[in-house]
Amino acid sequence: TKMNEWHKRWGIGHLSPSSINAWRDSPAYFAASYCFDLRSDGPAPAAWRGTAVEAGLNAFLHGAPAEESLQRAQDIFDLEAKGLVNDSVTKQRGLIPKFCEQAFLAVKELQLPRPVATQLRVELWLEDFEVPVIGYIDNVFASDCLDLKTTERMPSTPTQAHAMQVSLYAAARKEKTARLLYVTPAKYAG
Repeated sequence: TKMNEWHKRWGIGHLSPSSINAWRDSPAYFAASYCFDLRSDGPAPAAWRGTAVEAGLNAFLHGAPAEESLQRAQDIFDLEAKGLVNDSVTKQRGLIPKFCEQAFLAVKELQLPRPVATQLRVELWLEDFEVPVIGYIDNVFASDCLDLKTTERMPSTPTQAHAMQVSLYAAARKEKTARLLYVTPAKYAG
């Protein structure tokens, strides 16, 4: 097999910001996960929380009242959990109101407008690379895009992985800027 046909050998039709970060962090993990499909399918309550808070934020950005937006977040979390109840699930569900409170505060204080798109699929072809990078932008505004990150501890600076992700999104949309909104149960940074 020619080196430039690696993607055909492993059935990889595209990469994502997450898969690129996986390769950067650990080529062995990337190979196990993306080439041999040995990914863990275990419950991921923190990821469900992120999806839920994003749904609540999107509802709020589109004009829903805070109570309705919070209910949307909790409903999405419950759908993701599929009835699973354990300490981790209970903890993460219990954090949703605090995360949403901070996300809604960020919308008001940063004066975020209604997005023109949410979960917008973007595709970027890199020079001399055989497959595209495909990602989904959380919120697209008239002049830039924003990706939400929920975390229990606020990083002092954006992580390299997150910065790369939004940089790819900006490049795909030919924009000069892309933003990150970090939300914890106690504060936000954006």
